[in-house]
Amino acid sequence: MKDNCGPMPETTKDDERPEDALSVPCGPWRRLFPSPVPARLADDRGGVIIVMFALMLPILLGFMGLGIEVALWYSNKRDMQGAADAAAIAAAYEIAEGRTSNATARATAEAQNNGWSSTTGSITVNNSSDDVNSTPPQEPTEFENDSNAVQVLVTKNVTRLFSAWFFDDNSVTVNGRAVATVVAGASTACVLALGSSNQSGALKVSGATNSVVMSGCTMATNSTNNNAVKNQTGTMSADCIYSAGGVQGTPTTTACSGVKTNQPTVTDPYEEAVTKPTDSDFENCDSDGGNFSLSGNGATATISAAVYCSITMSANNGTLTMTSGTYYIDGGDFRVSSGGTVDASGVVVVFGDSDDDDNDCGGLTISGSSSVNITAPTSGNFVGIAFYRSSSCDANDDFKFTGSTASAIEGIIYNPSGDVKMTGSGAISGNCLQIIGDTVEFKGTGTLGSACDAFPGLPTIVAGGIGQLVE
Repeated sequence: MKDNCGPMPETTKDDERPEDALSVPCGPWRRLFPSPVPARLADDRGGVIIVMFALMLPILLGFMGLGIEVALWYSNKRDMQGAADAAAIAAAYEIAEGRTSNATARATAEAQNNGWSSTTGSITVNNSSDDVNSTPPQEPTEFENDSNAVQVLVTKNVTRLFSAWFFDDNSVTVNGRAVATVVAGASTACVLALGSSNQSGALKVSGATNSVVMSGCTMATNSTNNNAVKNQTGTMSADCIYSAGGVQGTPTTTACSGVKTNQPTVTDPYEEAVTKPTDSDFENCDSDGGNFSLSGNGATATISAAVYCSITMSANNGTLTMTSGTYYIDGGDFRVSSGGTVDASGVVVVFGDSDDDDNDCGGLTISGSSSVNITAPTSGNFVGIAFYRSSSCDANDDFKFTGSTASAIEGIIYNPSGDVKMTGSGAISGNCLQIIGDTVEFKGTGTLGSACDAFPGLPTIVAGGIGQLVE
């Protein structure tokens, strides 16, 4: 093979070769190294990245480690928030069940069940009750005056890893904060005493009542009086009984462990669901139905929906039939006495006043051995309501069921501004019966049964406290 190498450079006078004398000799090696080796290596920059990588590697590993560690902190933060949420709800449930003194212990147990540990952190349960720590939630401030609100604060100390190179302390503290309170929603009520004046005995049983049975339903009152629920004598029995205040006596509850006190107030669902009648709806009663009265032994009559000044049924062994529709009564009463019977299907009796000034609405009285068998309308503004007296009416007239009446009422007895009193030895039954009054009283030996399923879509009276997160 021909070699095209040129001549070797001449030597110096000191027999030393010049710098380029280090060139590769002729031959096949010259083809592999066409230029002087030191010069080529001096110009080669390909290995710089290796040096830079070696220098940057500790820094890159440090940032990666910090990123992983920060992610670990957030993971622990999430766990502590979950523990705080569970603890707050558990404590609120204890308060709802009337076991406020157990709120802290229950909150602590739930926090432990959800990742918190007393060995690595702390827990604080705040509630205004002396049974907890007399300290209301600090934030949000809107719950400072809510005696049912409970705040849980949990912390956890997490050991530092890579970040320990940059900080003097050996751990970082992560925390969780949650606020829960008691809201209505535990049960469906059939009896609600609104207790607008926070009066004693807003929901009351007295006399020798054998039983007040609410099948599948509960009783509730919004009165905050210490004796809002009174069971003086006899037996008040329901699935559950809820009081926004306290209780006097020992009512019987079949589905709850005693009366639940200091409960959230219950919303009257019919206040918004029903369009209130106006004064004009009650005008011209004289020229329309007038003062209707039926008396006389065995007398019978049939009337139609109209505006009446009053309706009185006092015919012993007689029968008054009311055809379906809305019966407006202007300032007068609806009275049934002397053993008479009223049969009404698809009927609602509405009490009001055409006078713009006084709202002097009438009342309802069913007495003696009389009975009213009424089924409320299944459609329209007053769907599901048998007797309606607006909240704008005065408080002077009651709905009273007295004597030994044996009535079958399918619908709502609604008198939010007045009282509903069931006294005597009568019984009221029906597939759906709800009672709403400013106060509700049971007295005597009567019984009351109810299971509200006759009117699909009927507004629900939601009572009883359950724990709910609010922050």
